[in-house]
Amino acid sequence: MPKRNRHREIQRAGKAAGHQEGNRAPSPSAHPPRAVGRIGTADDARSLAERLLRGAPWPVAVISISSTASEPYVDAQALKAEVGDLAEVVVIPTNEITWAFSDVMPHMTQVYGGAARVYPVDRGWQSDPYKSPLRFAWSRADSARVVEALARDVARFALQAGSAHSTSAADGAVQRSGTVEGVAGESRAIVKLDDGGYATIWAEMTLVGVLIDQIARRGQAVCGSLDETRRLDVRAQLRPAHDALADYAPNANVLARVASVGPDQVTLELYPGATSAVPKALITDNPMDHLEDLFTEGEVIIALLDSIQLGSDTVSASLRLDVVDEELGWTAPPAVLSGGPPWLLFPPVAAASAAPPPGLDGGALLRDVTGPEPLVERIMPAVNDGPPPLARSTPGIRVATQSSDHAAGLQEIESLRAELRQLERKLNEVTRDRDALRTRLRTSGSQRRKAERAVRDGAPRDVHTSELFVDPEEQFRFEVLVEWASRIPAGQKEERPLRPYAVGPDFLSSIDRTHGAERSKVVSVAVEVLTGLAAELDSRELHPLRVDVSGGSPPVRRGDGATCMRVALQRNSPAARRMHFWQNGEHVEFSRVVSHDDFRP
Repeated sequence: MPKRNRHREIQRAGKAAGHQEGNRAPSPSAHPPRAVGRIGTADDARSLAERLLRGAPWPVAVISISSTASEPYVDAQALKAEVGDLAEVVVIPTNEITWAFSDVMPHMTQVYGGAARVYPVDRGWQSDPYKSPLRFAWSRADSARVVEALARDVARFALQAGSAHSTSAADGAVQRSGTVEGVAGESRAIVKLDDGGYATIWAEMTLVGVLIDQIARRGQAVCGSLDETRRLDVRAQLRPAHDALADYAPNANVLARVASVGPDQVTLELYPGATSAVPKALITDNPMDHLEDLFTEGEVIIALLDSIQLGSDTVSASLRLDVVDEELGWTAPPAVLSGGPPWLLFPPVAAASAAPPPGLDGGALLRDVTGPEPLVERIMPAVNDGPPPLARSTPGIRVATQSSDHAAGLQEIESLRAELRQLERKLNEVTRDRDALRTRLRTSGSQRRKAERAVRDGAPRDVHTSELFVDPEEQFRFEVLVEWASRIPAGQKEERPLRPYAVGPDFLSSIDRTHGAERSKVVSVAVEVLTGLAAELDSRELHPLRVDVSGGSPPVRRGDGATCMRVALQRNSPAARRMHFWQNGEHVEFSRVVSHDDFRP
């Protein structure tokens, strides 16, 4: 049977059986094999592929051996010890056995050449290979990194499939309590148990799509079921939505995560499992707006809570986005575990990061940059492993064979790695700029309606103050004075005077250089700094600039004792602008206007 049809025939033949056995979550008594499996023949490889296509009852991690090695670069035993009964772990060599496996599998779902991937229970990966990301190992030194990435995939897939059932005493688990000592990366919290031992909480095993620092924090008391792999399962302690949202009140700004985007509505998630659909009429009044251009799934935004009703085990909430004023701040999101951090952050940590998270799959990252044949399709043939027939026949792909010069292959790998890093940086820059523009477009209607209401209510019009002075500093000082005079009520001017200040040599030019920084906003925030208002407004996020990004690092100080302070000009995107100024007692010196990721004083 031709390869292109083989997997479809298997799917059709196994459809009924898949509904009965392979495509359902296993019962709590069903467990994957406890030992690492080895594929030793072509028939074994074809049987594995056919089982995956029908739908395995648990995630299956397949680790390939490079053709130049006798054992996999990825430690299969370490992965099995990490995931325990959550998944099956299988090792396959790269030779004619791999080609037999590849002949059955759909395009771009194979694994060979030292790479590894986890196949989910949900068979959506068969049409979208990026749901089962490839994890690359180039040597034994990459093992720990790839094991961690594969373990995250396993946990995520198991939770999504419902096969990550809560552990109990019958499974060999015991109830334990302890205190969180810290978080490691995006997905692990380290817990010191009350009996002196240690355990870990896995984010992927707790809530789908929520990072560990949105679940646990240092000093938090936790309890749950401890299994033989030292995982602490805290899901029984998760707060129900009707309890977590009890402090929310109507007409308050709240944070919500975008769950889905359609042409006529956006579904927002106030809390895991508590969603609300917002129709387009409550988002924008511009008929030219397309919601797909304004929102991205997983994005965290500010919404106005119109109403909320809490039942004994249900939540009904109505949200709107057309009248949001982000300057008013928002109600702090609830914690998913008692004593934990807010479950949502704004802007989200991952979105604001200048680099992709550890273990991020290069193929998924580059899918939208390089088109249908991403960079990873060119990387795998470069590892001297002789790719499967599909790759050998693909035009435009240079194939390195067993006889190829090893040094040349390594040089190409390094070149591709450098290209990947450069594209990752470029993609992050484009993503931040896109998010900033999307947020400005999304909030423009709300800002326009706010201005229209101000005109209807008789609010004073802004005084045109531009280009009244030749000297740029005189012009800026005049604008600050006008803003202070019009903004601070007459009865409060005595208690909120303008403090003495200086304009740094790079300050005014930095306003023009920083794309997206509005001069009127800079002037307005400058007045807030000089009158003390900035310290009272949560939306300004006023804080000292730190020597480095670690939380405990000291503030940046000059030789004269002045401390560099950082204040938010915007809060509606990961690329939101900031203003730096030096403060020494009551004296202020404005330093620079910068982008979110610029931490120079």
